[in-house]
Amino acid sequence: MHLGKRALKIEELEEDFKTGINLINLLEVIGAETLGKYNKKPMMKIQCIENINKALKYIASKNVKLWGIGSEDIYDGNRKLTLGMIWTIILRFAIADISEEELNAKEALLLWCKKKTKGYNDVQVENFHKSWKDGLALNALIHAHRPDLLDFDSLNKENAAENLELAFDIAEKELGIPRLLDIEDIVDVPKPDERSVMTYIAQFYHVFSASRKQEVAGRRIGKLVDLNKTMEQMQGDYNVTAEEHMNWVKQATEKMNEREFDNTLEGVQKQVGDHKTFKSEEKPPKVAEKLDIENQMNAINFKLNKAGRSAFVPKDGCSTGEITAAWDELNEAEKNRDAALAEELERQKKLDLLNRRFNNKADQLEKWINKKEDYLNKEDEVDSVDSANRRIKFLDAYNEEYNRTKPKVEDLNTLAKEIEELNFVNKEDVRARADGLTDRFNNLQGLSEKKGERLDNKLKEQQEKERLRLQWAEVTTNYRTWASNKQSEIASTNFPNSLEGCQAYAEKLDASDNETREANDSKKADLDALWAELQEKGVQENRYTVLTNEDVAAIHQSVNDALETRRTEYQEELKRQEVMEEKRKEFAEAAQAFVNHVKARKEEITGLEGEPEPLIQTIRDNYNEGSQEQEKLNGLSALQEEMAGLGIADNKHTKYTLGSLNVTNNKLNKHVQGRISMLEEENNMKNKYNDQAQVLQNWITETTPTIQADDFKSGFDNTLEGVRKVKTEWNYFKTTQKAQRGIAKINLTNLFNKIQKNQEANNRPAFVPEDNLSQDNINQNFEQLENDSKSRDQAIREELERQEKLASLVKSFNGNAEELEAWASEKQEYLDTKETVDSLDDARLKTMYLDVYDEDFQNTLKNVENLKQQQSEIAALNYNDIDTINSRVETINALWSSLQDKSNSKRTDLDSDNEREQNKENLRVDFATQINDYVKWVKDTVHNIETSHNFGHNLNDVTNYKETLDQENEATTNDSNSKLDSIKQAQQALADNDVNDNVHTELTVADAEASHQSVVDALAARNAAYDTELQTQTENDAQRKAFAELADEFVNFLNDQFSQAEASEGSTDERTEAVKAIYADGAPSQEKYDNIVKFNDENRQRGIFTNEYTDHSTISLNKRLTQYNEKISNLLSAISEEAEMNERRAQKEAEWQQKAALQQQRIEWNDKVSQLDQALDNIHEECNEPISVSNIEQAQSLVDEANSLNEQYSGQSENFNSIVSEAGNLKEAGEDVSEEESSISDKFNSTKDTVSTRQEQVNQELETQTANDALCKNFADNANTLQEFINTTNASINNVDGELEDQIAQLQTINSEINNNKAQLSELENLNNQIEEAQISSNSHTDLTFAQLNALFSQLQKHVSDQESIVSKEIASQKHSTASPEQIEEFKEVFRHFDKNNNSYLSPLEFKSCLQSLGEDPTDDDMEKLLNQLGKEVNDVKTVDFDSFVEYMINVASDSTSESEILQSFRDISGDKEFVEEADLRRYMPGDQVDYLIANMPLYKDQEGKYDFAAFCSQSFSN
Repeated sequence: MHLGKRALKIEELEEDFKTGINLINLLEVIGAETLGKYNKKPMMKIQCIENINKALKYIASKNVKLWGIGSEDIYDGNRKLTLGMIWTIILRFAIADISEEELNAKEALLLWCKKKTKGYNDVQVENFHKSWKDGLALNALIHAHRPDLLDFDSLNKENAAENLELAFDIAEKELGIPRLLDIEDIVDVPKPDERSVMTYIAQFYHVFSASRKQEVAGRRIGKLVDLNKTMEQMQGDYNVTAEEHMNWVKQATEKMNEREFDNTLEGVQKQVGDHKTFKSEEKPPKVAEKLDIENQMNAINFKLNKAGRSAFVPKDGCSTGEITAAWDELNEAEKNRDAALAEELERQKKLDLLNRRFNNKADQLEKWINKKEDYLNKEDEVDSVDSANRRIKFLDAYNEEYNRTKPKVEDLNTLAKEIEELNFVNKEDVRARADGLTDRFNNLQGLSEKKGERLDNKLKEQQEKERLRLQWAEVTTNYRTWASNKQSEIASTNFPNSLEGCQAYAEKLDASDNETREANDSKKADLDALWAELQEKGVQENRYTVLTNEDVAAIHQSVNDALETRRTEYQEELKRQEVMEEKRKEFAEAAQAFVNHVKARKEEITGLEGEPEPLIQTIRDNYNEGSQEQEKLNGLSALQEEMAGLGIADNKHTKYTLGSLNVTNNKLNKHVQGRISMLEEENNMKNKYNDQAQVLQNWITETTPTIQADDFKSGFDNTLEGVRKVKTEWNYFKTTQKAQRGIAKINLTNLFNKIQKNQEANNRPAFVPEDNLSQDNINQNFEQLENDSKSRDQAIREELERQEKLASLVKSFNGNAEELEAWASEKQEYLDTKETVDSLDDARLKTMYLDVYDEDFQNTLKNVENLKQQQSEIAALNYNDIDTINSRVETINALWSSLQDKSNSKRTDLDSDNEREQNKENLRVDFATQINDYVKWVKDTVHNIETSHNFGHNLNDVTNYKETLDQENEATTNDSNSKLDSIKQAQQALADNDVNDNVHTELTVADAEASHQSVVDALAARNAAYDTELQTQTENDAQRKAFAELADEFVNFLNDQFSQAEASEGSTDERTEAVKAIYADGAPSQEKYDNIVKFNDENRQRGIFTNEYTDHSTISLNKRLTQYNEKISNLLSAISEEAEMNERRAQKEAEWQQKAALQQQRIEWNDKVSQLDQALDNIHEECNEPISVSNIEQAQSLVDEANSLNEQYSGQSENFNSIVSEAGNLKEAGEDVSEEESSISDKFNSTKDTVSTRQEQVNQELETQTANDALCKNFADNANTLQEFINTTNASINNVDGELEDQIAQLQTINSEINNNKAQLSELENLNNQIEEAQISSNSHTDLTFAQLNALFSQLQKHVSDQESIVSKEIASQKHSTASPEQIEEFKEVFRHFDKNNNSYLSPLEFKSCLQSLGEDPTDDDMEKLLNQLGKEVNDVKTVDFDSFVEYMINVASDSTSESEILQSFRDISGDKEFVEEADLRRYMPGDQVDYLIANMPLYKDQEGKYDFAAFCSQSFSN
């Protein structure tokens, strides 16, 4: 191998070393240094010996001892000594490079082989002989460094020769390692030669050490690959786990949402148990799994974060947030299923309870029905009227008991219906029994009716005669009473207080008469028939009455007479109502005519047209201060008085009253006054326009002739000074008179437009001034004036130009120049003067001045041009002082330019002044418009307020109008305030702009405030008027109510008096005296009536003629008084007749009462016994109710019910004692009640025991439920506390931050806290066991279970442990920089291996062996430097401790995986190419990592077989 590097090889060992040349080459190659000159072509022995000695001398210089060998031995071909020498050389230079001592060299090489072949199947290197026999170890060593050279997984342990041949062949061809061994040297011997094998393996070490850089590069890339694969695996595992977990959650949620329950108590209890199993066994592991998933996510992101990668985004539906949301949905579904199961369980328990309750009630009812069927089917013996009556009373008592029992039947059916509605599994049987008992119970009624018929028939036989007597007495008495009441009713008839009512009453009266006559005739006919039956039975006397058939006939006639009297009274009332109705219509027609008249008058006055002054007089003449209206109102007032006298209190034919008509009249008056005021304002504005228009027209007329060109041209004096004077005067005219008249024209137009606006607003005809004062005429004349002005301007300009031209011909250049300079000097002063402008007119005038100046300036430009022409002419004559001329022209040019600039500046200032003054003018106009409009608005508003004092015609209308009034007041006040505020703001704007005058109005803010006050005053006046009207209506309403109360009181008094008289008690004599005392000869009623008449007269004087609170009038009340007197008289007569009847009845009544009393006593006693019996049955039934409770409240309710039953039982003691006492009295009177008394006594005593037993049972149940609830609450408190601890601790674990050492400290603290809480978990388990022993199925205080919490607690322990492990590894990794925890562990293992004496130090030889076992190949110089750098003196020997060793190895083996380092690693492997090929990768990386890279790296520029590692790195580090 070594000689092969120089193309040399050994064929015969004995011959090939004889010349010494091969020995020298071997030493130079293996020692990596030259030996100097030697005989390269020795021909003689001496030359060969010299070469051999040179080699031996070199070997000796390396401190290698060769025992018993010399140059002669080698030259002579001594095979044994030659082999020994070669072994020594290899040991020193090949193997001894690993260690200076054979033992360390062997051990280091062996450890290196172990580490490199670790993990390969069927490979375990323990030595340098047998471990290599099958060839797998040698192939593994090659594959570990060059995985591209062979497929290790295809090798078979049994094919040793083939395996070795493959390794020898690859080593020789690919690695340059010669075949130092033959296959037979390994395979065919029991134990291969250790030194030979070690020599051969050492060649591999040196070859692979030479590719250390590429190995590191491969390892770094592999680390990135492993990280990517790990993250992909972790993320894939996470997605799989999360998806499976989500599927379970969804399936569980669907299961929780199921609502199909077995319709039996046992079935639902099983489903509850299954659900409990789900919560305690199936769900808890999934809760822990959820936490595992969250921990997986945390671990993934922890690794990604440490690797500088972005956080992991799981596949859709698998994020922890989505899992949490799904769990929230599951928990809600579980909670709902808890509720549904609880509800269904409660329903089934309720059904079970209802079924047992139903059977108890059904048994009780069936027992009662059996007993009553026996009683009703039994035949009764009746031998007298008393006996029959007694049996009937017993039957009545039974019927009462039957009716009292009906609720029990209803309860039973209600219970059955409830059971059916709750879908009880045996609902058909329940319904069948309920229907059967109901049918039997209903059949009892038929049996009772039949028994009643039998008793009635027997009683009739004994009672017939007696019945007829009593019947005649009763019927005749009733007839007499009916007749008396009917006559009284007829006499008390009150007819409706209106014509329609009275007319409509005729039909009712006819029906009443017919009904009364038919009833009267029918009653008489019945009595006649009964009288005939009495005669037929032979009844001649009747001790019950004195009335005979003749008396009946007299009563009959008295009723008919009363009807005839009422008919006459009706006809009289009808006539009176007809008269009153005519009066109502008359007033209604007159009122409507007045309203129509007022409306027509308003339209008439509004429709009058003409100019303001004559129209105002026409309106006044037409209205005549409302005399027509007042006359009509007086007539209506007289008609109102007449109606009041007739007692007319209402009028359906009209809505108008005298008061409302007065309001209508007042509105007309206000309208007339308002229209006159509007016309006066219109007249003033028109007069103002005419005056101003006339002034303007006069000026135009006077001025126009004076400015016409033909008239003034003769005024030119044909001189320049003259025309300039004319120009100055003309300019003065334009800027004074003409400008002022122009402004007057604008103001006149504004006034005209304002008049037109007001005319339109007031529905008045448009304003048409006289022809000569119309806007068109004025505009036309003013336009003519403007045209004449322009003509004059032109004439003056032409004349001025002519004169100036003449002057230019006369004057010399200097004269012209002096003129221009003089003109400029004059105008410059004007232009330099800062104008003071304090009005819009002033601004306009100053602007006109500037316009005139600009015209003059433009004219002078021609002179300047002429001056320049003269300059040219002078220059053409070669004037010797032309410079002076030129200088003067330049000066004038500059002066004219300056004048132009100043003019422009002055115009800018004047434009600004004009804008400012225009703004002020706008403010003036705005203020004037607002305040003028406001004053007019106030005028109209005040007018409207003053004319809107119609608040209603009664208290209800006036009261209801208050809301409208308040709204109107608020709206008007707000509107006025808003307008006033706007005016003040406009005034403030004027003040802010220093505007103190206003030609557009003379009104001020004070005037506006005064106007505002007039609105306030008008509103106040209207409010006062409203308050007055409200007071008046309140008083009138009180008067009406007082009259109504007096009338009602009077009517009630009459009714009460009669009712008292009619209800008087005592003997007939006492009642007669009582009635007379009440009536008091009619004086009290007459006095009250007189007071009502007096009060009515007072109301009429107040103008009250209607009253919606009552239909009563003095006339109708007088009629009632008459009726009252008649009814009292009839009552006294009836009492007298009754006295006679009572005397005869007394004797018979006394006899019957004595027998009836005993019968009634027995019946009442039986009824008491029946009621007590039923009450005791109810108590028994309640006490036998099944006990089914699941909480304290239900148990307490049963205790309360039991206590209530005890109170009910105790409450029956008085009834029981009364029954026993009355039984003794009955037995003394001859009634045998012993059997009934004994039965009820036994039941009463047994009930006491039943109630006592029930109380004991429910109290015991309450104790049990109280203990269970306390146990559940204790569990809930502990469970909630533990859950809170788990949640908080999990959050704390997830939130651990800071330095890693701090994190591990925090996690250890948390772990300690978790261990401290194990006792709480044990306590919770103990409580859970107690709950299960108590058979408690649910806990209302919490949804948590022990199984859930136990799983969560275990997961919490795992969570903190896993997190602590992660952080610990990271600490170790960070402590040693970029080395992985696995590398650090490898360093520890190697260090411990060579630290033979366990003193934590390595000697130099041990240190070098460590390095070599880890693949390092340091030279002696390297070792010396390392010992100086890392070594510490221990017993005068340089040693290396563990930390120093690890730090050094980290620096050497650092596999930083930053993007730049990975890129460099790829370049190292690829040979600095921009791409990498698969063969490059497979030389230095494991196949699985290369496979990953090939699968994930993109092609480099789409070139097959070339891979873009830069793109791969970018993608890896961007994820």
